[in-house]
Amino acid sequence: MTFFIFPTYTYANSLSLSSGYDSKNVLQVGTLVSFDPNSNNQLVVTANVNNANNLVGTVINQNNSNISFSSKNTNLQVGTSGTYLANVSTINGDIHKGDRITASIIEGYGMKALSASRVVGTALNNFSSSSKGATKETLSSDGNKVVYIGQILVSISVSDYSGQSTPNYVNPEIAPFKNFFQSAVNKQVTVNQTVTALAAIFIGLILTVITLTVSIIISVRSIGRNPLARKGITRHTILIIVTVLLILLLSVITAYLILAGN
Repeated sequence: MTFFIFPTYTYANSLSLSSGYDSKNVLQVGTLVSFDPNSNNQLVVTANVNNANNLVGTVINQNNSNISFSSKNTNLQVGTSGTYLANVSTINGDIHKGDRITASIIEGYGMKALSASRVVGTALNNFSSSSKGATKETLSSDGNKVVYIGQILVSISVSDYSGQSTPNYVNPEIAPFKNFFQSAVNKQVTVNQTVTALAAIFIGLILTVITLTVSIIISVRSIGRNPLARKGITRHTILIIVTVLLILLLSVITAYLILAGN
């Protein structure tokens, strides 16, 4: 066996590893693969629920990892550690960043792990029916269930998963805002996103109050000193109102971008 060190072509600035394996079939980049139990860990096949315990990684392009272990007899490069594109599906529901990915009933495609299982890694992107590149599929083997398949970035690290993580605790005072924001952007948002978005809006409101207060004080004092300056002060007040509206709009846009991000 030989190993090669290549320039970084991965999707993240982290060390990535891959290994060369044989496959009887041509497999596309992103395909989840498992060891063929009859090949002494030399041959890989498309991963599915029946061979999930033998998960290896995901098919990648040649030279797409920092360090590659290979031999002359291999015809497939499999990413075993690092960040790579991986095939996924919505069989177990929409995938959110941080979900563990395991094999599914669709050959070569993963799904969100909901119970104890062998997983190929952790999702780094969200995936749902509205995701870019999502394709509709009907599973005749599962009562014509409609699912969506596509690709997302996954941090590959094959390991055993104990089961679905306990949902993050949400402070009762934050929960209403989190639910409102989720409805506004039509997607799941994290507690951190909620708090950051609230901070952006709060800062906008504080700046608005300060600007208006200072403007009113200055205007009242100016009129008291010079009643003839009323027209100029009125124009100044209108300008201030426009400014504070722009501040509020900017804070709302900032909050939306925070919530809409992955």
